[in-house]
Amino acid sequence: MAVSSADQRRLAPWPRFGSGALETVHVRRLIDVVNARLYSADHRALLLLKCMMSSELPAHLYDQAAEAILGFRYSMLESGSDSMTLWTESHQVTAAVAEYLAGQLYPTRIFSNDGRSGARHQRAAQAQLTIWLSDRFRFGFSEWLSSTYYAYDLAALALLVDHAADEALVERATMVMDIALLDLALHSFNGRVVPSMGRAYTEQIMHPETAEIAPIWASAFGQAPDIDVDKVTSLFLARERYEVPAAICELATCQPERRVLSSHGLDVEEVRDELRRHPFHPRSQSLDLIRFLVGSAGGHHAGDHRRLGAGHACLRSAELPDPGAHAPLHQAAESGAHFDSADDEPDHQRKGAEPRQRADHQDEQLPAEQRSALPAGRFR
Repeated sequence: MAVSSADQRRLAPWPRFGSGALETVHVRRLIDVVNARLYSADHRALLLLKCMMSSELPAHLYDQAAEAILGFRYSMLESGSDSMTLWTESHQVTAAVAEYLAGQLYPTRIFSNDGRSGARHQRAAQAQLTIWLSDRFRFGFSEWLSSTYYAYDLAALALLVDHAADEALVERATMVMDIALLDLALHSFNGRVVPSMGRAYTEQIMHPETAEIAPIWASAFGQAPDIDVDKVTSLFLARERYEVPAAICELATCQPERRVLSSHGLDVEEVRDELRRHPFHPRSQSLDLIRFLVGSAGGHHAGDHRRLGAGHACLRSAELPDPGAHAPLHQAAESGAHFDSADDEPDHQRKGAEPRQRADHQDEQLPAEQRSALPAGRFR
């Protein structure tokens, strides 16, 4: 089967404002969700940023969107009590991409939720993205082969590749997109992604054509579907820079009988030592361990309770200035209630406050010695 280039599959660019697909009511709905900080508001923030950067919004609507972006909460360490989930593996990257692009867009403006400048937000997000991408490259995905969360990861990374000014960050994001799409190519059949998954929902397993990954798979390997500007996956469909490698396309579309062996993530017992001896981002602080453990515990798979328990132990031992601010993570780690039910619903039904910001919040940057330049071609 001949493999066409990604350019031949690509849809029309992101729609301009007033085109029919993108009208005032749509943008205002995005603004309202971002302002209200509802569940998955980080996804709406990504879509709102795309509209601001690519759709030529009217001045009054652009200003309203800007205020929403400047007032958003991007991190577990920022103040706020809302319905957002920012600690899972996928939400870590979606929120960090939104923060990076918001900071890049407004480097001198003050973000009202925590009083930091856009430049500081961008630096903090870049540090977190660099580590997240490096961990996925080195350890794989804890939400492995998820027909929901791979789609969200790929959508966020496509937006980052399209608009990030830092080409080194773009290169790293591109490499992780290659890895995720290779996973999908190897573990799908005729466009259906139904392997074992680190995080999944019954409806999408029973009817894989309805999964969030379905339009991503079609855009990457088959006939590209229409863009739906209400869905965060449209950010991948409307990508401008990322091209799926031809070899991965061939693996997805030419499917002889084959056996695929793969490994994803880390066992709980491995995490501490693996992070300590990471060649580029060694970590031993409690907050770094907490971030990794609770991020990898977001999936519905064996080991959740042990991961949450390990994260809870770190929370108890960490000398945080305001332990009460981290009550939601303590509660999740103690009860594991959100992960118990076999018929668990998507996370939008989970309510609760997220941690408040430390009073002495500093930029989440790596030590200077870890930020040194790498030789050309090395993934850090």
